[in-house]
Amino acid sequence: MDTKRLLRRQNLELKQKLADIESELAENEGKNARLTTRLEEQELTITSLKQQKTDLETMLRLQSVEGSVTRNSNNLANAFHYYDLGNNEFAKQCLSIICDSTKDDRIRIYKYTDRRHEKEFFFLAKVLHYANLKGRALLVKYRTASEAEIPVKVYNHVQELKASHCQLYLPNIPEIQLRVDEYLVMDDIEGPTLFDFFIELEKKPDTQAKKLLIRALLKKQLRDNAFIGTRKYSMEQDIIIISDHEQKLLENFEEEKAINSNSERESIMLLARPLNRIAKHPFRDGASWNHTMAEMKSKLFLSDEFIFQKKPDRTEIEELVQTAVWSVDFETLRRLTFQQDDTIHALEWLYPNISEQERRTLERYSIKMRFLCGDDVSQWHDTRALAGFYRHIRTNLVLKRNSDNYPDPGDLMKQHHLGKAYATLHRMAFGSDPDPGELLGMNLRRIVELAILPRCQEKAMYITN
Repeated sequence: MDTKRLLRRQNLELKQKLADIESELAENEGKNARLTTRLEEQELTITSLKQQKTDLETMLRLQSVEGSVTRNSNNLANAFHYYDLGNNEFAKQCLSIICDSTKDDRIRIYKYTDRRHEKEFFFLAKVLHYANLKGRALLVKYRTASEAEIPVKVYNHVQELKASHCQLYLPNIPEIQLRVDEYLVMDDIEGPTLFDFFIELEKKPDTQAKKLLIRALLKKQLRDNAFIGTRKYSMEQDIIIISDHEQKLLENFEEEKAINSNSERESIMLLARPLNRIAKHPFRDGASWNHTMAEMKSKLFLSDEFIFQKKPDRTEIEELVQTAVWSVDFETLRRLTFQQDDTIHALEWLYPNISEQERRTLERYSIKMRFLCGDDVSQWHDTRALAGFYRHIRTNLVLKRNSDNYPDPGDLMKQHHLGKAYATLHRMAFGSDPDPGELLGMNLRRIVELAILPRCQEKAMYITN
């Protein structure tokens, strides 16, 4: 019996030990599961920290060199480096740092080559003693990537036509060096705008060379406008601007309280109504400030040697102009306007001062250039008068609101455009130009008084219908 009890007790003890071991194993398995979970969480944390470390090291590397110019030049070099590697995200980070630090959306940069001219690179400072200055460029930050795409489309189109040996006239377009989303780096032509050049040229005596130069420059401007303004750019719908020309025309009159009644208001709106219907063309903004002249050619053209030459050669001057003038700034192409707008912008400013006969000759040239570029010009003259009237009224408002950008001592330019608006309307209504004395001291109220005349309203209604 003692032996049996002993064996039973031992069996119970063994069972208890087995239960204890199983309980301990279960507890250990729970601990292992918790440890595994914690280990996985720690591995995720370590991976995240490594990524943050990498990002911080990148940012520190980009910003470590003291001095804003040197630091931003380092950022610029890194932007091109990442862009060449196809890493647009890092390239964009570098460009963003530059624009954020300078608080500027248009930054001038400089292109250099090393002493052997084997490698090109960009720098924000103009003076580097260990390299050769090759040219200038602009870093531009657009509001959206879609807007930055517009100059790229123009540039690529010109390059494609050059490669195909196209017989069409092709404008000079600055080369694009880099494009990442809303950021663009393109060559910058060193020299005055054509607008500033014309103001300086106006100070020179009237000579045959000056006359031929003005004609060559305007023809170049018109050729550029015709080509750029007649291309099909397939822009995204969300960036296209369709203006209400009736409301825009009213803006200037109402701002200066030149309208006295609802009937006068309706009479003014009638003059812009046809323009809404025909506003289907990309707006090049063909004014002379969107063309740049190379600095060396500008100095040549303004020199006494050129101005006073005895037998100026028209062909030679036209050849010089062809390489001297560049088309720049294409953002306005997303705005739709009427067909004649760019020609009016080019030919009807105060500077250069040309005769009405010369202006009409050049307008015929512009129509021909647009036709050769594939534009349908069959209805050009139908709405030409209303287009001119509208553009001069709007330009007067632009000058008034942007006096810092367009200084106008004595209101000469404003008076010029008000006079042009009045004369254009007078010509439409009566088939003749007004007496020159009638244009003196022109104001918007006098233009309203002309616009509400039955003869003027009848002509506008005929065009509208």
